[in-house]
Amino acid sequence: MARAETFTWIVRSLHPNRVQIEFYSQLDHGSWPGDDDAYVLDDNSFHQFVLGCDSGDRADCKSCCSVCDGGKREITLKP
Repeated sequence: MARAETFTWIVRSLHPNRVQIEFYSQLDHGSWPGDDDAYVLDDNSFHQFVLGCDSGDRADCKSCCSVCDGGKREITLKP
């Protein structure tokens, strides 16, 4: 049985407009924040998102993937 874990995304957007992001699991097709919601980035500051996940799950984004293992990853979104 998989144990509960977290993965932290630290995201910054350099786009001049407001940006909405969502994270997806590659294994169980879950998403964060879920329920057809999205996280909003409305400035160019770093924003931290701690995702609850099962150990070994993979969170996918365009051109990147990270394993749920208690770690963290920082990305900057460019226009």
